Amino acid sequence: MSDAQITAPNSPERIPFFLGPSTLLIPFLIFAAVSVYLFVFLQVFDLMALAGAGLVALVSGALLTRSPAAYWRAVVAGAASPLTAMVLLLLMAAGIFSAMMKAAGLAQALALLTGGAIAGTPLLTPCVFLLSSLLATATGSSISTILAASPIFLPFGAALGCDVPMLAGAILSGAIFGDNLAPVSDVAIISAMTQSEKDGRPLDLGEVVRTRFPFAIVALLLALPFYALGGSATGAAEATLKDANLMSLVMLIPVALLIYVAIRSRDALHAVTLATVVGIVLGLVTGVLTPASIVSVKDGAVSGIITGGIANVAGIMLMCLALFGFTGVIERAGLSEAAEGILGRRVKSPAAAEALLALVTVLISTCLAAVTSVAVALAGQLANRLLANQIDPYRRAYLLAGFANSIPVILPFSAFSLITLSAASGLGDASLTPFSLMTATYYPVALFVVFGLSILTGIGRPKKTN
Repeated sequence: MSDAQITAPNSPERIPFFLGPSTLLIPFLIFAAVSVYLFVFLQVFDLMALAGAGLVALVSGALLTRSPAAYWRAVVAGAASPLTAMVLLLLMAAGIFSAMMKAAGLAQALALLTGGAIAGTPLLTPCVFLLSSLLATATGSSISTILAASPIFLPFGAALGCDVPMLAGAILSGAIFGDNLAPVSDVAIISAMTQSEKDGRPLDLGEVVRTRFPFAIVALLLALPFYALGGSATGAAEATLKDANLMSLVMLIPVALLIYVAIRSRDALHAVTLATVVGIVLGLVTGVLTPASIVSVKDGAVSGIITGGIANVAGIMLMCLALFGFTGVIERAGLSEAAEGILGRRVKSPAAAEALLALVTVLISTCLAAVTSVAVALAGQLANRLLANQIDPYRRAYLLAGFANSIPVILPFSAFSLITLSAASGLGDASLTPFSLMTATYYPVALFVVFGLSILTGIGRPKKTN
């Protein structure tokens, strides 16, 4: 993930779990079980309920340690990190931006402009995937891509009768493409900086990007046909076109501004807030927004874009708070030592060493709810210390980023999935759930397949020069 620097907890205090570091699997299993029960059996797709499941998992972890006080101190340290604060502020800003775009009617105006010309064609969803990939590569920010693309493409596609989960999956896939490849992505930077040459120098970032480029493109080409086959629009609803106002197209200006500022400043929070302010001013001047649509008070209740936008993301904010709390616990539970025990095993071949690296990276990323920057930082330090003589440093770098950005990203409780669902919450489409999103996000799966085959076949593995 992008837009925040990673700050590891400084306290050396160790949390003594009754069953050792593996005890941490229990809270995650509880969280997964509650999530499945809510989504599958009760058919409840409520992010606030999911936040409650996260709290239950946190509390269960406190019951499994000999030192609950140390446990909660670690939770607070993880929840109070700069990464957590950045994500929560971004979510609030993005919720307001999304609500503003919905209130201004940009999606309906785009549908009216095209006249439904692309309805019934397989073009829209693949184009959304490619545009999201370009945006994520340009900005280096998966979060910015999701937050910028979702308020535009999802309502627009829904107005034309597109499969909403497929569109959301295309946006998330494009975000992961950039997160894996972009030279300004924190995942790319961390994967390069945690690995070193034989003389101790950190890797050259440009060479890191060059070596992973072929894998990223092959995975993109594998994923693209799935969106072409399953993403056709069926037609624009008459009611949607009837209520559309072409003046709403002026709201494309804040969208372009968001993209431009994100690319130039590498600061998603600044980009979203500036675009929101400009959008509100333009909306008021052109009449596509009214003062009452921004904020109004009736019968003692406050409503409008600002409060509604924040309310839409309240559940995901609380969920992120619980998930990031776990990062502090993981750091102090001895998970690093457990991973060292796996990576430190003697292996008989380069493929076996790479497979171990892939396994540990996927496990760490999964345990961290696919907060990929943190996962790559943790797994990268272990790999550089324990596998330096077995795997080429540049190959270590792209395997780390590739596997961290693969299967863990699409799991229903991953931070990426939850942020995408939050960005789409204003749409109110019942078909978009954590599980429908999981089955429609193809690029991370393609990335896993491509790198897995690379390990099995040795394609891309440099010859050992020792």
